[in-house]
Amino acid sequence: LREVLQDTAQKIDPGDADYDAGGHSLSYGYGRIDAQAALQTDVAFLTVAAASAHCDDELPATVQLPSEPGLESVDVFAVSVSDSLVVALSEGSPGVYSGTIPLTADPAEPDDGLLSVQTGDIVQVSSELVDDTALVPVDCDAPEILDPRVEALMHWGAQVLWDTSEPADGFLDWGTGTAEAAGFTEEHMLWALDLQPCTTYTALIRSADPDENSAELSSAL
Repeated sequence: LREVLQDTAQKIDPGDADYDAGGHSLSYGYGRIDAQAALQTDVAFLTVAAASAHCDDELPATVQLPSEPGLESVDVFAVSVSDSLVVALSEGSPGVYSGTIPLTADPAEPDDGLLSVQTGDIVQVSSELVDDTALVPVDCDAPEILDPRVEALMHWGAQVLWDTSEPADGFLDWGTGTAEAAGFTEEHMLWALDLQPCTTYTALIRSADPDENSAELSSAL
């Protein structure tokens, strides 16, 4: 948007102002905003609708080319540390080309149609038709569940706590009921309710990070 406003601005005092090769003047900036010209500009861009990814994800990619509808397809190039992949995007609406980039934790194989990734990777997605490059970090490791414990035991329930090695959600199953918490944190607390006297309960704990990497302890307590 900034580039569109700069490129379509009307130059102020173009004869005397010292505009550089990029169209910028120390006296007048890029000039006077021309809103109509900005709105009529065909903007080409690439987006990947994912802030991060896990190893079995499919990254949704879109290339918008308002001035070039009707192309058979548009290629995007995805690159990881150990692999590269070309994905053909198809036109869903005029000038908008979309598709997905499939990821895998398996080693790279020629012509398997998958992009091999590992934890710590940053997938780079680009297209020859636009200037943008999208960067998506990869996390394939599940959070580690640490120190499960009961810190309060009442006649009506038990307070169950545990920690995780990274921000994650929380889920508790004690055999006769379940509880879960929304949001991502490293410290977790849930209540097991409606407990019966003289009864042994075995708790299952599960936590998943924002990239859906999940860890589970089936007999945590």
